[in-house]
Amino acid sequence: MKRFTETGKWDDVWFRKLTPATKLLWYWMLDKCDHAGVIEPDFDLASFQTGSPIGIDNLSEIGERVRKISDTKWVIVKFVLFQYGKLSKDCKPHAPVFAALERHGLSAAATIQNETFTEIVPVYLREKIIERDGPICAYTGKQLDPWEVVVDHIVPRIKGGLAEPTNLVVVDAKVNGRKRDMDLDEFCGAEGLDLKAVQDTLRARTKKDLKGYRKGFQSLQEEEKEKSTEKETDSGDSAHAKTTPPHDEFADAPEQPKPLCTIKQAKSHAGTCGLTDSEAEFWWHARNKTGWTTGTSGGGAARKITSWQSDMASATSWVREGCAKSKQPIAANGKPAKRFSGMQETIDMPAL
Repeated sequence: MKRFTETGKWDDVWFRKLTPATKLLWYWMLDKCDHAGVIEPDFDLASFQTGSPIGIDNLSEIGERVRKISDTKWVIVKFVLFQYGKLSKDCKPHAPVFAALERHGLSAAATIQNETFTEIVPVYLREKIIERDGPICAYTGKQLDPWEVVVDHIVPRIKGGLAEPTNLVVVDAKVNGRKRDMDLDEFCGAEGLDLKAVQDTLRARTKKDLKGYRKGFQSLQEEEKEKSTEKETDSGDSAHAKTTPPHDEFADAPEQPKPLCTIKQAKSHAGTCGLTDSEAEFWWHARNKTGWTTGTSGGGAARKITSWQSDMASATSWVREGCAKSKQPIAANGKPAKRFSGMQETIDMPAL
């Protein structure tokens, strides 16, 4: 199985501050999780396969980039967003993702609309909580470095705790990992903390107003509403629909539909799928000449490509077959043509 990787992680302060063992665990989880980014960590197996002792403390060090969704399962928060972009049931490579999300009881709709899972604190609210509390752990009083700061639900999400200002506080990432789904009194007892002192701190923090929170939240809602209205207008048959100005890289493609990527982008991504530059160019012309990018023209409405990276990865077989043919029948437009297995239309292919 092949997956995308973030090459910019080496410049990410969060990643640089991880211990070597936790970096290995992060790699291991990204490789071993299922299509929905869910994994049941087997620390013995992870230790054996990475050659480094790994335990729950390493998982806690990863912080908010993973979330516990059951007694044994964790989800990598942005896995689906990074690997697949916006999910579509019309895209065959996304089918296993929908199946996995349903199996784990996760909301695919929330993942698509909010670019995050419903149980995660929205970015805007998280920033306001950090602004309100400062870099100080609400449970221990420790002064925190930026990479140690996480926002915790006082009443755990699994027990009905909501992502609201009165239930959210800044805490140490490692302390948050140890608290997990424990109630406050149980957690304080396990950590040897003064329950009353912690409660007083929580009351003092959560009763503060979040400056600009309500106004900012309403603004975000209005922006989302405007975007939704614009999207509906653009997708209609109105004579006032937006048009796309000409672009040199799209010169060989029909004006409608607009290609999902340029030939240059396709070639740049080809190595990830095991294709050559010429095979990537073949794929680009085949997809954009038949209207498959928008589910129109020769492609029909049966399939609509929403992630060109995923489509290229799933099309390697017929792309190689087409490029390997040295003699091809001639179509009506004078260009080579070939009918491939698994496709319902004849694709006009440019000579390579």
